[in-house]
Formats: sequence, C-alpha cells, structure tokens
Amino acid sequence: MIIKCPNCHNEMDDIYEICPSCGCIVSEMTEKETKKETGRKKGKNTVLVLVICIAVFILLVASVLIILLSGNNEPEINNPESGQEFSENSESDIYEEVILPDIMYMNKNDAKMIIEDAGYNTAFVTEENPDFAEDTVIGYVYDHVENTVVITLAFGAAEQEGETVVPDISGKTVEEAIEILKEAGLFFERGSLDVADKEIDEGRIKNQYPQEGKTVLKGEKVSVVVSSGKYFSMPELTGKDTAVAKKILEPYEIEITFKAVLEDFEGFEPGTVFEQSIEKGTETEAGSEIVLMVYVGSFEGLKEKEAKEIAKSCGFDFESTKEYSDDYKSGEIISAYEEEGTIIAAVSKGKKPEAPKPVESKPEESKPESESSSSEQESGSDQSESGTESSSESSSSEPLSSSETEKPSEESSSSEESSSSEAS
Repeated sequence: MIIKCPNCHNEMDDIYEICPSCGCIVSEMTEKETKKETGRKKGKNTVLVLVICIAVFILLVASVLIILLSGNNEPEINNPESGQEFSENSESDIYEEVILPDIMYMNKNDAKMIIEDAGYNTAFVTEENPDFAEDTVIGYVYDHVENTVVITLAFGAAEQEGETVVPDISGKTVEEAIEILKEAGLFFERGSLDVADKEIDEGRIKNQYPQEGKTVLKGEKVSVVVSSGKYFSMPELTGKDTAVAKKILEPYEIEITFKAVLEDFEGFEPGTVFEQSIEKGTETEAGSEIVLMVYVGSFEGLKEKEAKEIAKSCGFDFESTKEYSDDYKSGEIISAYEEEGTIIAAVSKGKKPEAPKPVESKPEESKPESESSSSEQESGSDQSESGTESSSESSSSEPLSSSETEKPSEESSSSEESSSSEAS
C-alpha cells in the first residue's frame, strides 16, 4: 500500500517506518494524523446531526401551524338538512356568522343570480353525480378571504331512453321528491324562489311542473316550488333597489307601502331602500305589511322637470302647485312632501309683482270772497231769469180768453168774403 510522508509528502510503501527522503518516522506521524482526521470527522458528524435535528424541529413546528391555520380557515359545507346557516368557525370568533341563501338543487344560472344579488362572488367546480341533471347545484362552500361562494355542479348523468309518467310529489319533502323522481327516470330541479304558504309546511313541495300524470321522455327535469312555510326571517333590504326589494319579498306575499325620504343623505342612491319597518332577521308571518322608506333626496332648488323625472324613477307620482317666492327663481322647487304615493312640490313663480301706485288728484284752488259773492249773485240772477222764463212759458200755456178765440173766426170770415168777390 502506498502512503505519503506527513513531513515531506514523499510517496513510499507502507513497509517503511522511516521516510527514505527526510528520515521522518512515518508510523508515529501517520498515527497522529489519523487521530486528527478522526477528530475532524467526529466534529463534522456532530454538527451535521445537530443541523438535521434543528431542521426536523422547524418542519414539525411549521406543520402544526399550517394544520391549525388551515383548520380555522376551512369553510364548512352547507348541509341541505339545516338550510341556509353557516357556522363560520366553531373554535374562534375571527369571522362573523354569514347566512347564505339556500341554493341546493337549483340550476347554475338561478344559483349564480341569487348569490350575487346577496352580495357575494361566485365560482364553480364540477363533480360527477348521475342522480342529478347537468349543472344542478349539489353543494356549495363559502370562502371568507375572497368573499366567494364556491358552487359544486353535477355532471355525468346517464342518458335514458323511453317514456315515463310524471309522479305526484306535492306535499313531499325535497329528499322524498328526489327519490320518487329518480325511480321514474326523471331529475329534480328546485325553482329559484321558495313561496310562502300558510297550509304547507316549510321545505315541502308546493307546486311541480310538469304536472302529475303527464307522459314525458325519461331524463327530463321536473321543476318544483318549495314552500317557505307560514313564517320566514325578514331579509336585509336596506340599500337595495326598490325593484329588487319587491322581488325578494314576492314569495312571502308581503304587502309593501313605499314612503319617500325627501332629504339629502350620503351613501344612498335615489330609488334605493333607506329604511325598513321590519328589521332584518325578524320572524315574520307570510302576508304581513311592511313600510319601505325610499331615498329620493331633496327637491329644493331643482327645476320642476328634473324633480318630476327623479320622482318617476323612484316609483312615485308627481304633482305641483305654483306660488310666488323672493328666494327662488321661476320654475324652481321651493319645498316638497309625499302623500299616498304622490310627491307634491311647490314651484316658484318668481317674485310677486308690485301693485300699481294710485294716481293722486290735485285739490281745487280756493277763490277770493269777492269772486265767490259775485258768482253767487250771478247764479241768483240766472235763477231769477230762469224763473221768469218759466212763468212766461206757463202763462202761454194757459187757455185762451174768449176775445182771443173770436179773432181767428173774424179773420176767417173776411177771407171768405174776399174769395167770393174775386170769384164774381
């Protein structure tokens, strides 16, 4: 075996105890070097073992933390038996409780619309399930971080041939109806809205389409309406458009009265619900009455045409009255109020015109006393003259005396005589 001298590094056979080049005792030097090398190796091995132990410890701690965190964040799958409630975290209060709409066994489009109307995002995954028609909701979970409802849709339904008769499933539970239709070769599909019914218990079938007894092809879907029962929990309506609020309450046969809020508030759009008379979560009987305060905003200072358009868009009629105002231009709204679904606004006619000033008459100038006396004398003489004339007239109108009446007769006789003489 060839070895090296520890002193001069000369290569030689291991039979030599002394280096032929430098005379160094090879055996002693080799033993010392071997001990040093062994010590180095032991030190390196100890460090390596220590590093491995630390790494394993860190990995264990990290694994425990990951398990704990993933357990806290993992949403629970909705249980069709329990309805709409989600227990977000049974071990801590990190997240508030969220109540999602019940969309089990609805089709994809209806489920998406209902979840997004409730203010959540949607995402879809698929799962093979031959018991349901394609794109039927068979589960959903809520992701707190993304505020997203992840919806599981069925696929892989087997094709069926032949015809079948639609069975009667009215009054049955959802689970019972699914099994009955499955035996008939049909698929169950839940309608987008549950409808209140005072006679049919919650969760039981109220209506079905196609109706019982109709012959259809196997593999078709039977759409059902599920009863929401006599009582329901009042949903949140504040901030929603009035049309959306009406649609939400429609299944519960609620009588709605709208009242206008004619003041300005931040955070509300015209035509949205400002306040509801029955608070969210209140146990409410089907057919009850509710008052929804609809935000319209202040009309003060608006033009009549603009105010009318806003009122119509919010679902109210519009009427106006006219009056004078020193503070508002002609055509601007002075004030407004709502009465029985009609907004009545006072519209300015502008400033009231001033009344015309009366014409002052000049007083007559006073005459001197001498003139007034002379005028009185003149008026007196005039009166005497007029009296004389009137007396003369009255005397002329008296009957003539006998002497006066005879004169014309004499004249007439003389005239006759002259006329006869001329004739002869």
